[in-house]
Amino acid sequence: MIAHCTTDGDGKNWRLNKLGGTTLTIVTLVAKIIVVIAIIAAIIYVSYWLFTKHMETFEILFGNGWLYIAFLVLGIVFSAINIPLYKTRELNRIYVNLGGCILPLMLSSYLLLKIWLLLNQTMIVVAISATIIISRIVSWYVKGKGVLIVGIVVEFTSTLIAHFLPFSVGYLNSDPLPLKLAFGYLIATIGVLVGGDLLHLGMMGRDGRWHDKLSIGGAGTKDGVWSIGLGAMLLILLSHSFFGW
Repeated sequence: MIAHCTTDGDGKNWRLNKLGGTTLTIVTLVAKIIVVIAIIAAIIYVSYWLFTKHMETFEILFGNGWLYIAFLVLGIVFSAINIPLYKTRELNRIYVNLGGCILPLMLSSYLLLKIWLLLNQTMIVVAISATIIISRIVSWYVKGKGVLIVGIVVEFTSTLIAHFLPFSVGYLNSDPLPLKLAFGYLIATIGVLVGGDLLHLGMMGRDGRWHDKLSIGGAGTKDGVWSIGLGAMLLILLSHSFFGW
């Protein structure tokens, strides 16, 4: 019987190759972490710049612009809280996320009451229906992770609708931007909540896909309702600042 023997040279090469592979993996991981941190820092910087630049707009909507920042922070803090709704045979329990669902709905309700008399009701239905349909198309369920959604598509859709759909019959303080921000946030939030989360409930029990827990507002996207509404506002501010929309 012939056995393959590894020489010391081969052993050293194998160890060097393994060490080199480990080093490359660590370098790649560090590079990815640096890129992620840079992206987050850029988003925070741009968000702060846009917010301070348009402070008067937020004061028109909220009285005090910093109240909106406080509301966003509360959304992050309370995103860890899931309130149980009910149990099903297919699903252990359905939750609603406090920071990712209830708080955005509260903000949407406040904004809707504030701008209701300035809105064209027909255009409201058209806009919300469009974002719901888009949200449903670009979202899907992954077992063990929840509902995943391509949020940037919903954000762009909401931004374009807020800028170009004739949804208003008047403006707040003769300035269209506050109304666009409120309307964009409203349709993005409701669109992703209904199209991204609630419409997926109809698939419960099919093919055994829903044998895990579901948190509305925090399913897979980790507070996608919260983040997509915020993203729509940021895109509206960006397009207004750079293109004058």
